[in-house]
Amino acid sequence: MAQKQKVVVGTLTWNQKERVFRWFKSISKLDYPGLTLVVVDNHSTDGTVETLRQSFPEAHVIRHRENFGFGEGINSLFRFAFEAGADYLFIVENDGEPDPGVLSLLVEACERNPKIGAAFPRVFHADKRDQIWPVRGTTLEEIGSEITRSPLGICLLRMEAVKKAGYLDPDYFIFFDDADWLLRLSQAGYVEQAVPESRAWHGPPNERCDNSTTRTYYQTRNRLYFVQKQASPERFLKFYFSTSLQTLFWTLPTYLLRGKQEAFRGMVWGWVDFLKGKRGRREFSLMKENVFVRRGRKILDGCSAVRRKIRFWLKRGTGNRLKIRVRVDWNIGDEVIASPVYQGLKEKYPHSAIDAEVRYPELVQGNPFVDSINAGNRFDPDLVVNLHQEVRNRPRADYLSGFAGLDRWSLPKVYVKDEEIRQVRKKWFSGNSDLRIVLCPEVGWLAKRWPRENWIRLAEYFIKTHRAEVWVSGKDGRPLPVGINLIGQTTLREMVALLTECHLFVGNDSGPLYLAVAVGVPAVGLYGPLDPSLLYPEQPHFIPIYSELKCRGCWPDGRMKYPDHCPKVVPDCMSSIPLERVIEAAEKLLALKANIDAAKIQN
Repeated sequence: MAQKQKVVVGTLTWNQKERVFRWFKSISKLDYPGLTLVVVDNHSTDGTVETLRQSFPEAHVIRHRENFGFGEGINSLFRFAFEAGADYLFIVENDGEPDPGVLSLLVEACERNPKIGAAFPRVFHADKRDQIWPVRGTTLEEIGSEITRSPLGICLLRMEAVKKAGYLDPDYFIFFDDADWLLRLSQAGYVEQAVPESRAWHGPPNERCDNSTTRTYYQTRNRLYFVQKQASPERFLKFYFSTSLQTLFWTLPTYLLRGKQEAFRGMVWGWVDFLKGKRGRREFSLMKENVFVRRGRKILDGCSAVRRKIRFWLKRGTGNRLKIRVRVDWNIGDEVIASPVYQGLKEKYPHSAIDAEVRYPELVQGNPFVDSINAGNRFDPDLVVNLHQEVRNRPRADYLSGFAGLDRWSLPKVYVKDEEIRQVRKKWFSGNSDLRIVLCPEVGWLAKRWPRENWIRLAEYFIKTHRAEVWVSGKDGRPLPVGINLIGQTTLREMVALLTECHLFVGNDSGPLYLAVAVGVPAVGLYGPLDPSLLYPEQPHFIPIYSELKCRGCWPDGRMKYPDHCPKVVPDCMSSIPLERVIEAAEKLLALKANIDAAKIQN
């Protein structure tokens, strides 16, 4: 019975390529059949993702665009398991070594008792095989049958229980997020169960990290946050005062006497940030600065801002050329949506030089209103316009134009050269069809993802009904079994040129959708948690399809607190969009495109 349950096995990694290779070796020894393997990479810079995809093509690799921490890494595993339709998720840290039979034993235990939400094996030290981890120097003969708290390093989770407990709180970033989640699991009516006959081994902890600024900071801040969040106000006040006294009169003096300056610094900053309400990831480079140096730098920055304003008004009054820096540095779609700012500023200040500080310089190449891209210190601006700001419940064109001080906001546009189009035609056009359609199923959020089977049926419809050439685009996504796979095979500029030569684009709410609309391609956009009317103005060649569920639009109204944290845990807004609505919109745009082309020929 146990082996009929679908299990996803997952781990997290961050610049630990060799560890993950050993992880795959140990997971391959599990005796449980039909496993799906997934690795979440927290923005490694050592080539982990590329190496894993080449060495283990059967595994799924999810790449985060930055280090989101332990909690969001686990949440990505949750989302993958939900989408895969898994019954259980087996989490094994990348230095874990499970016994070949451990998974079967854990699944059997969970199947016997449906109230088990999390099952844990007996975990030993990898370097001292008979010692229970994390208690060093102690060999236990038995583990109790029911436990109250255990880290999520090596455990089996029932996905039905995960649906009720929800996602890990990303405000922790690391440490105490697992304890917080397991407490919510208990509040949801599930228990944590130790399975003594199952075994696994865990790598040794990093001794240097025990006293580091990073570890001490997160443990200090998050311990306070955890108790504040979970305890009653009275219990928290008692804990707060007792911990304050212990920290002030014992822990901090002990760190100083023993020369543990990193731990001292981390604890002080942990308290400071807790009191300031700072949560999530902390930038530790600022901690190493002398406080007077940091304050001095802030004063100098303030003086520079005042100097820029004075210089701006003097130049404007005397007619000298202004230097304007536009800072976007956002996602692809966001940078496309913000692109009208260049034209607006150029029209408002005709005698100006505009520098674009962006994450994707390819999007502003050839823009006639941009004089330089990412010029850095070579460009000393008189005016800095920062557009990397989001106001969830307002139309983006309204508040971006307000930030830039513009009265007029044109339509987004991305420019492409004729030579780029010729190169794309030469490289990708087969000539087998006069109708070219691009599909982009890939999107970062699970809550924005239209079901894969719908994309397959849509591609088959275009191929059978219109004999169209269907291209499937994206960066890291999974190819469809139909159509021409372009995933990961085009540069951003090639994609822009390719879109200009297509007759239709269909995609989720992601960057390629806004690229298509910006180059004038008829496009169908699929929306769930975001309201399309707040992102992009209505256009004849753009049809947004919005979920009809009442809970739609949970991001702009704040019900979705964190990105991709669906209030329902498992989102259903995108799956509620029927294939027929998408086909109807696509046919409408294809007919419009045909009429426009016919009118051009007649003229």
